[in-house]
Amino acid sequence: MPQVLKLNSAYMPLEVISLKKAINLIERKKAEVVEIYEGKYLNTFKQVYEMPAVIRLVSFVCPKKDMKFIKPMTRQNIYDEFKGTCAYCGSHVSRQNMTIDHIIPRSSGGQSSWLNLVVACKKCNTKKGCKSLEESGMKLLQKPRVPILADSFQKGMIQKLKAIKWITSKKEFLSYLYWNVELEE
Repeated sequence: MPQVLKLNSAYMPLEVISLKKAINLIERKKAEVVEIYEGKYLNTFKQVYEMPAVIRLVSFVCPKKDMKFIKPMTRQNIYDEFKGTCAYCGSHVSRQNMTIDHIIPRSSGGQSSWLNLVVACKKCNTKKGCKSLEESGMKLLQKPRVPILADSFQKGMIQKLKAIKWITSKKEFLSYLYWNVELEE
């Protein structure tokens, strides 16, 4: 099912929503259609719509100014964050031989979060096992951090939307991303 780019009333991208949510906003007169998917139609009980690709909210929605966008916590992003090196011994670790270690073990209540996960070689991960750093006598060479993609809503939303491959390939969405990207000095 096609997705719809939702803009605030100032044409700033807010999020990508389902077609069902977009139609709901349009029917309740909270949004208007800005772009359509050419030649695609949608039948509802009330009427036939040209399928919206981009909608704009009628009222201005002010995004939270203190909102931060964090990289998704994936194996690849954790590997990239540690530049492929073991957080304990500093040796290079290939993606195939990498392990992810919980600094505070799960058995002791440790969470899977950016601040509790590190890349470890198999040797160090085996040595540490389910022990704390103190119990294992090991030290971190590199402490984990939360990787921020952007520190404002607009920058973060643009980053997020640009990362979704099918969005950057849709001509209906591109102009809205283009006009909202911050120019570099």
